Amino acid sequence: MIKGMILTTALLSLSQFASAETFLRFESDPGDFIGQGQTFTDTEEDTAFRISENNNNTIRVSTDTWSLSFNAAFDAPIEVGSFEDATREPFNGDGVGLSVSGDGRGCNTLTGRFDVLEITRNDDDTINSFSADFEQHCGGGEAALFGSIRVNASAGFAAKVSITANDSNNDIAVSVGEVVNILVTVEAGDDEGVETEFWLGHSGNHQSRWFNGNNFTGFYTLRNWKLNATTWQVQPISDQTQAVEWVASKPGIFTFQTSIDSQPNQKMELESSDHITITVK
Repeated sequence: MIKGMILTTALLSLSQFASAETFLRFESDPGDFIGQGQTFTDTEEDTAFRISENNNNTIRVSTDTWSLSFNAAFDAPIEVGSFEDATREPFNGDGVGLSVSGDGRGCNTLTGRFDVLEITRNDDDTINSFSADFEQHCGGGEAALFGSIRVNASAGFAAKVSITANDSNNDIAVSVGEVVNILVTVEAGDDEGVETEFWLGHSGNHQSRWFNGNNFTGFYTLRNWKLNATTWQVQPISDQTQAVEWVASKPGIFTFQTSIDSQPNQKMELESSDHITITVK
């Protein structure tokens, strides 16, 4: 277990925030040490939630079982944004720090990242609301712990897309002539029913293609983002999966990317995005 640090601000009782979003959710890959490959959600009906911040601007959220710590690079105050290349807090030095532990398990070393979606403060500068999504890999391993923490937050689950190739979340290598199964998963979250731009494309060998719902079509260069709206789909977002068979017809390195934008304006503003690289030998 990771030892708790001495916190300089008092722990806040969150029972008064029952009308707001307060929960902890894990989605653990098989082989992940912390989550043990499980998916679960804790709410205030299951456990008490406590939040605090120390002199190094580390935000810590704890329940009866779990402890989560978030620290920005150079101990800067945490604000809304993305925090990459995290290592284990409090041993992160001047870099980004993250730690998710509990139920008798903790990472000796880790890599990861997190997105802060919301943070507000009270008049006395204590934290009123906090919302973050995170990804953690124990010991630099491939298996990941994905999670969301909400404390008195107005932001629930934002829409999210993910992509796999041949059932792998990691980059893969195949031979010329192989059929690669691309699977895109959309989780609508709290954006269920919102009119959303969705697109899937791949780049490689200096040219790229859009997926138009049936096949990959319409060459474009990576510098040309002014595309006709018919090259991607605009529809109310919902939980769904989309399977595509792609034939690796020639050698090269191909990156497949999927993205969504809940403000349809043909500007490719990425609310959620994921990609995977396929090397064809």
